[in-house]
Amino acid sequence: MSCPPERLKDYFFGELPVTDRSAVEHHVATCAGCREELAALGNTRAALMALPDEEPPRRIAFVSDKVFEPRWWQRIWTSGAQLGFASAAMLAAAILVHAWVVRPEAVTKGVPAVQQTAGTQAEIDSRVRAQVAEALADNEAKQLGRVLELVDAKLRENDQRDRQTLVLIQEYLERIDKRNAVVAKRVLYE
Repeated sequence: MSCPPERLKDYFFGELPVTDRSAVEHHVATCAGCREELAALGNTRAALMALPDEEPPRRIAFVSDKVFEPRWWQRIWTSGAQLGFASAAMLAAAILVHAWVVRPEAVTKGVPAVQQTAGTQAEIDSRVRAQVAEALADNEAKQLGRVLELVDAKLRENDQRDRQTLVLIQEYLERIDKRNAVVAKRVLYE
């Protein structure tokens, strides 16, 4: 019998007629290449059976679809640098509005505009620095938390993958031990 891979695969999946099955079994017993192919098919089946079942996606979408494109506010909210810039811009706008609202009241109370501007500018600068420093510290803490969560998830995923690989290796070694025991018995009794 020659080595047709289709017959070996039909034999492995149990789709070969009973009459041809014994011929393939005899051939596999004598041909090392076919035995290796049959063992590889067994390993592939074991690896596929170890994977968890997943439901197929309900809608197939491409990366270029607009579905995956985040909205403008989502891009700003998830980016630390852009969020910091947006908060600094809002703070600057609030300072300008406050300056326009408070300045006429100070002038009417008799405080010269030059003195009011110099004192107020120093206070505004210190408040802006404090707010920016607070916003940056808060943003860095959030970023660090996200990074730690991602690293933890990846470590758990790698640990699970390593466990599955060890199980597959153990199964493979058990098969090799059984095969070696069968070969040893044949050698002893022949």
